[in-house]
Amino acid sequence: MIINLNALALAMAALAAQPSQDDDDQRDDPVLTPYVITWGVRDTNIDRDQEKIHSSGFVYGAGLEYRSDEDKPLFEASYEVAKHSYSNFDEFDRVSHELTGIYHHKFSDLWRADMLVELSSKGSSEDRDVNDTVSIQPRFEYRITDDDRLKLRSNYRWRTPPDDPNGKNQNRYAEFIYEKGLPNNNSVSAGVRYEINRAASDVNHYDRISYSIEWEAEPTPRDEFSIELKFRDREYTVREVTKGVRRQDDSFVVSADWEHFFNSKWSLLLDYRMETRKSNDDDENFVQHVFGLGSKLRF
Repeated sequence: MIINLNALALAMAALAAQPSQDDDDQRDDPVLTPYVITWGVRDTNIDRDQEKIHSSGFVYGAGLEYRSDEDKPLFEASYEVAKHSYSNFDEFDRVSHELTGIYHHKFSDLWRADMLVELSSKGSSEDRDVNDTVSIQPRFEYRITDDDRLKLRSNYRWRTPPDDPNGKNQNRYAEFIYEKGLPNNNSVSAGVRYEINRAASDVNHYDRISYSIEWEAEPTPRDEFSIELKFRDREYTVREVTKGVRRQDDSFVVSADWEHFFNSKWSLLLDYRMETRKSNDDDENFVQHVFGLGSKLRF
């Protein structure tokens, strides 16, 4: 599928130019924030296989963030470029580019919506995805009360691996989330996602259902913390491990993120991710631990 990026950019600009139905909340006070980031990464299984290749990596980059209003923006956009280098494994060594735009719309005090568009070349600074990607994500939110919200998120994504024509795929999902606000700026949410992936090669066709629970907290005015648990059940629609038996994977993921702000400009970033995958294809089982330590400086 051919994506007209110029037309997409013009459409985003037209959305941004539309007046909000919540004029009292919108002020003409745009904010432009340049920043630099650095990341150190330790991965116990960078190739996600039974060989367990250990790798240390370093990522550094720069970006620019735009908000149409500092507190309640109608439109947000960002661009980031980053250099990635890893030891013992050069597949993820690259320069990545990511462009993101999001338009917010408030229908009423109860209903809100976002339209998020992401364009990336060789992933982003936050992952090891080397694909070129276009992602369109409509998102809706219904506020039951001030502390209870229902969310619907959807995504249509085109991904193109640079060196694997058979890996080109289209992925779409719908996700329902219930979020509960707790005292002291804490919140907990639970979600279920159904995902369909179709690729140039039918052996990469699969359907996946995911269950998640996440806790977000601000233990101090200078700290933000989150931890998320996910269980994923993926079934391939064509690929077989033996005659008449299709491949099926179960994955369990734990991820935790912490950001400490020394001041309004400089923060320390710490994250951890553990993933285990069990498959009826014995060659596809793995356990992976990833540790990250970084810093972000805003100007």
